[in-house]
Amino acid sequence: MEIIKIIGIALTAVVIIIIIKQYKPEFAIYISLIASILIMALFMDKLSGIITYISDFSKRISRKPRIHKNTNKNHRNCYSNRICSTEYVKM
Repeated sequence: MEIIKIIGIALTAVVIIIIIKQYKPEFAIYISLIASILIMALFMDKLSGIITYISDFSKRISRKPRIHKNTNKNHRNCYSNRICSTEYVKM
């Protein structure tokens, strides 16, 4: 039902803009701004839910412990999943 309201506002605004633009082009901008504000007001409910979900998700991610790789500080040129040795580094 929300999409029908949005389409109705948009189509009504377009028709009014087309009619008014012939006589007063400066008022067409005001009508488009009013229609945009009305459409955004319909989205504010949904937007606040999405923002709340994203903030909760980021809080859950920050609580998880970080996994650090074991690094061999003596041989920093070694790649992961390979055995670090002096012969390998000298290649």
